[in-house]
Amino acid sequence: MRKLYFAPLVTGLALIIACGGGGSHEPEPRISGPSAIGPLAEAATPAGGIRTPNLQGGAGPDRSVPSPNLIIQLKAQNSAFSETELQAPAYAQVSIILDNADKDTAHSFSLYRTPNGEGPVFIGGRVQAQETRTFTFTTPEPGMYYFRDDLMPGLLNGTLETK
Repeated sequence: MRKLYFAPLVTGLALIIACGGGGSHEPEPRISGPSAIGPLAEAATPAGGIRTPNLQGGAGPDRSVPSPNLIIQLKAQNSAFSETELQAPAYAQVSIILDNADKDTAHSFSLYRTPNGEGPVFIGGRVQAQETRTFTFTTPEPGMYYFRDDLMPGLLNGTLETK
């Protein structure tokens, strides 16, 4: 009889820990997409690398359920991003792991519909010097989007194409 009550308790505790509950961390600011995941949710690919999700058959992505998580590593260093052209499936859940390798400069990651920062899709928070932070969101419909460091938009920016 105790096993019946113990299993849901253990499952609930595991879910709280897996979702980052119980810790004192700043919530991820976002405009769209599911809640943020932990800083190292899955094994990362090399800097700038992209791991493609396993999209299974059908006529197209089911927009009601995000695709498996796509992880993109991005490094900010010496007033530049390591990658300036990114690609992802439309309507996919994406985690951007932003590694700020600068010693004295904070950076950020945000995604917009226009190069000048109009039409926000996702607004990320600040990443302090020599810290790494993960931003998770769902990509919008197919098209060209523009990401940038809102603290240095003229220096650190690039494109994200969704197909």
